[in-house]
Amino acid sequence: MNTLTIDAPAKINLFLKVKGKREDGFHEIETLFERISICDKITISKADQNIEISCSNPNVPIDSRNICYKAAQKFFDKTKINGGVKIHIQKNIPVAAGMAGGSTDAAAVIKGLNQLYDNRLLQPELIDIANAIGSDVTFFLYNTAFAIGTERGNVIKPIQEKKIFYHLIVCPDKEVLAKDVYARYKNFSLNLTRKGCIDTIFRPKNGEKINQEEQGSCFFNDLEEAVQKQEPVVREIRNFLYEQGAFKAMVSGSGPSVFGLFKDMGQALKAKDECVKKLSITSDWYISEAETY
Repeated sequence: MNTLTIDAPAKINLFLKVKGKREDGFHEIETLFERISICDKITISKADQNIEISCSNPNVPIDSRNICYKAAQKFFDKTKINGGVKIHIQKNIPVAAGMAGGSTDAAAVIKGLNQLYDNRLLQPELIDIANAIGSDVTFFLYNTAFAIGTERGNVIKPIQEKKIFYHLIVCPDKEVLAKDVYARYKNFSLNLTRKGCIDTIFRPKNGEKINQEEQGSCFFNDLEEAVQKQEPVVREIRNFLYEQGAFKAMVSGSGPSVFGLFKDMGQALKAKDECVKKLSITSDWYISEAETY
């Protein structure tokens, strides 16, 4: 086998707690990742030498700045393989949206190269590569729809649940850099007691139906206020999604993407139609329904 194509799914953060700043300059967090059905397509082909990248989105760098380039380089360094690779990224996840579009692509490259080269590396070695190139990359090395992420978000505890959530994702045409959002967030002591309620989210007692309002109270993002202050349109989107019946609407990661949680996909699609009609959406906005993947 010389070529393969891999789905690279996006993620959202169902809760994200910032615990403080680490000595290495990163922030200590606790988060609940959810893998969703918006996917890039990564095609990887063996080559004699060099790492070559192409991408359907002209705004994505295709040189050594690309995280997929770094992933491939780390793989070849670790395995001592004297070879190269051609990587094509069919970009469907919005760029710099708080949905880990780059991180999931990098994870796909790591897994794909390992498959092309006869699974030379074990999972702990793949995780070492992922940890070296980005905090969110490690999550995508696990075959799980949900997981708790701690430390930088790179220490992963999979949650084996079959639950499906239904979303509408809206990402305005605003550039929001994670480093700027974290710089704005100062109130580490503000919500020290606030934490995601995993049992409420996934396992109602005695088989009772989950109360959506109670469930929604378990979803939060400590970075949300900082994102909204930088880009007020984010608050407008959140409020609109609530008006359309979302039982929770919030920013994913460091934004600017906003997701609404709906009781079913039909309600999410109806909200999508209303968003297109009534929000000041330009061609540069991204809007899509999604479900747990």
